[in-house]
Amino acid sequence: MPEHSTTTLAGAILDLLWRAGVKECFGIPGVHNLAFWNALDTNRPRIIGVRHEQSSVYAADGLARSTGKLAVALTTTGPGAANTLGAFGEAAISGSPVLVISSEAPIGKRHKDGSRGLLHEMNDQSALFTPLAKIRNGKAMSVSVTDAKSAIAAVIDFISGLTNAPSGSGYIGIPADLLGAEFVGEIPTASKIELAIPDLAPAIKELSGKSKIGIWVGGGGIAADSEIGKLATHLSAPIFTSFAARGVCASNSLTLQAPIHEPEIANLMAECEALIVIGSQLDGMNTKNWNIPFPKSIVVIDVDPTVVLRNISPQVVIQTANLSSALTQLGQLKALSKWADVSALNQKVRSRLIAEEKSARGIALVAAIEDNW
Repeated sequence: MPEHSTTTLAGAILDLLWRAGVKECFGIPGVHNLAFWNALDTNRPRIIGVRHEQSSVYAADGLARSTGKLAVALTTTGPGAANTLGAFGEAAISGSPVLVISSEAPIGKRHKDGSRGLLHEMNDQSALFTPLAKIRNGKAMSVSVTDAKSAIAAVIDFISGLTNAPSGSGYIGIPADLLGAEFVGEIPTASKIELAIPDLAPAIKELSGKSKIGIWVGGGGIAADSEIGKLATHLSAPIFTSFAARGVCASNSLTLQAPIHEPEIANLMAECEALIVIGSQLDGMNTKNWNIPFPKSIVVIDVDPTVVLRNISPQVVIQTANLSSALTQLGQLKALSKWADVSALNQKVRSRLIAEEKSARGIALVAAIEDNW
């Protein structure tokens, strides 16, 4: 049952988001989406105001990247929704679980044949987001609904659909007059998907006997921070991260602070006898257009390895959405001795960048942020 005895559709949506663990949304109020602000209450997400619609999605993207959880932006009809597209595209291409919920022109005043000139009316507002939204079962997760029941169903569907691996971004458009109307009925509970247990035997066989193993983490590995850290410690494996995975295992002494583009980091990669790639496409930007010294033995763990297989030829591919189980099983490998002094290497790279004129100012800025964090 809903947490509040009498509620609007906007309130019911906020209840659903709260149940899903969303504690804050980002957005700008407009005449069409004020129902969300009117529905603010205890046990509902707070709405953090921003100064531009694009900023609402950038903020949601940042939250999603730092937590690995669903983040939500609320915007208003027409130009308000359109203003989010630059940020939405960045979130979408990076696989961030971001949901944009926007008002659309009131359904009660529309004409059956198309646009009639209502404020900010568009014939198909969701079409703006379709080319960028996550594709699931061959269909983009971008939809404009026309009734309250469909709105609730879409929110429930997208809460799980955008966070299930591979995660991505989506859009739900809801007529303004429905958002403020009383919602009658029960709010269904979203079902949980049980993840299959993957077979890691081929990976364990490939990695057995290797004494210098590295771990490469992409954006798809953010939610497995704890398991990655434990495995790295067990294998004494340096942790390389893509740009999308920066911050993963940040406090682990085995995490390389600089990207693979720095020569010291590339040299360490060259020393690896094997590499475990977790949730990364190994795209051109992250690999200097594939001009880094990958080891011959590579194990890929990914829910959808389509793109990564275009870029490298791994010895083993484990296709799974159950990263926790996969990484825990790799703990069956023999514990390995430390073979690389990652802390010293991090300091070596930083000292060089401080000394070089072209990078000194940038590192000074980083240091200032660290000192005042």
